[in-house]
Amino acid sequence: MSDFYKAYRGDGRDVVYETLSGTQIIKRQGSVAWRNNNPGNIERGEFSRRNGAIGDDGRFAIFPNYNTGRNALENLLKTKSYQSLRVKDAMNRYAPDHENDTEAYIKFIEKNASISRDMYMKDLSSSGVSVFADAIERFEGNIEGKTLPFPKRKPVFDATGRMIRD
Repeated sequence: MSDFYKAYRGDGRDVVYETLSGTQIIKRQGSVAWRNNNPGNIERGEFSRRNGAIGDDGRFAIFPNYNTGRNALENLLKTKSYQSLRVKDAMNRYAPDHENDTEAYIKFIEKNASISRDMYMKDLSSSGVSVFADAIERFEGNIEGKTLPFPKRKPVFDATGRMIRD
């Protein structure tokens, strides 16, 4: 669905999406990337908001659908701050050592995208950026979980039978 306008972290690791018509769904289990429609696990912030994020889970941006999240990933790789870097330096920025096995990530990109670590990002064609993003998505683990309807709350009545909340 593309009419999600708001999303937030629900109970546990669930992500709740809300449509303009008020319908809500829950994305449960699966990977963070899948629950957040964020195949690159882009962190929340101004960049993600400019690229269509509709919420966050406390750290990572939540996008209204997969395509918006995927476009944000490719747009990030095309930013001036990434384009001036070699692939290895771009990956050190994207997945720093203090949180990741960056060397393993770089080797994965080299193997799965057929891109040298010493190549400049600006030298990648549009299709090269797409292949690069494919490799990031595979490494990040876009694993599907369950999509469930959000349970409707039951009306609450006071002792006189008057509805307090519907």
